[in-house]
Amino acid sequence: STTLQNDEIEWLSSHPDIVVGYLDDYLPLCDMDENGNPTGSMMDIINEMLTDLKLKDKVNMSFVAYNSYESMLSDLQTGVVDVAFPVNNDVALAEKSNIFLSDEVFATPMYMIYKGDFADVRKNRIAAKRGTSIADMYIKRFIPGAEVVYFDNIPDMLDAVLDGSVDGAVLNAFRKDAYLHKVSYSGLNSVLLKVRARRCFAVKRGNRELLSVLNRGVTVVPQEIVLTSVNSYASRMNEPTFKDYLMQNITSVMLISGIVIAVVSVLTAYSFIMRRTRKKLDYIAHHDSLTGLFNRL
Repeated sequence: STTLQNDEIEWLSSHPDIVVGYLDDYLPLCDMDENGNPTGSMMDIINEMLTDLKLKDKVNMSFVAYNSYESMLSDLQTGVVDVAFPVNNDVALAEKSNIFLSDEVFATPMYMIYKGDFADVRKNRIAAKRGTSIADMYIKRFIPGAEVVYFDNIPDMLDAVLDGSVDGAVLNAFRKDAYLHKVSYSGLNSVLLKVRARRCFAVKRGNRELLSVLNRGVTVVPQEIVLTSVNSYASRMNEPTFKDYLMQNITSVMLISGIVIAVVSVLTAYSFIMRRTRKKLDYIAHHDSLTGLFNRL
């Protein structure tokens, strides 16, 4: 039901300003745009929740970006933010972190990125993006014994797989698709891992009213809206750079470049020949052919 209960209404009346902490640089779920505003599927999901629960005019949402998963959870525990997203749907971790988890918002397939034959790939050193802690927690839980090697960004992770510095990298399906289609990573392969990574909202332990409101919102938002939003932002991650375009169309680029060079060369040669011919004709027109002296003209 979209009808709020009395305890939920009372809590929202006394807490009209809700602060949401989110992970920066974690598209398609969340990110900060060039103007410092939150973007990603998180915003579509929250706006849909507020609309369905008729809270648009009753709640003021503000957002804080975090570069670290741990610092986001720490601020959630101390009350700096009221809600955190995305958080791993891990009950044991939630107990340890003293937080409540909402119902599952989204689940994504996870992939191991590797080079060569998967049967020959060791799983001793696995790359993960520094700060998010979502991939490294997945690695520690489902690839036990592997050393997690941290990188500041995904291209550095994939370059390390290419040069053999690490045995593999773990990415969700959307990030995998966004990067592995690039020609520079054509030497990499991927294999689907058995367990999906599940994401949800989190609130401080004891905040049952806000948790109830979030669960109500997560329940009423159609899953197709979530999937459409996630796919929309994922497609933006796939936008090729000029370098990608050149590498993907190297044959056409070389052909066009060759034609341009040939045309320029022909025009240059023609211009040179014409200047030399004009100079020769000018000499003939103004000099006597026998003596070489200037003629009357």
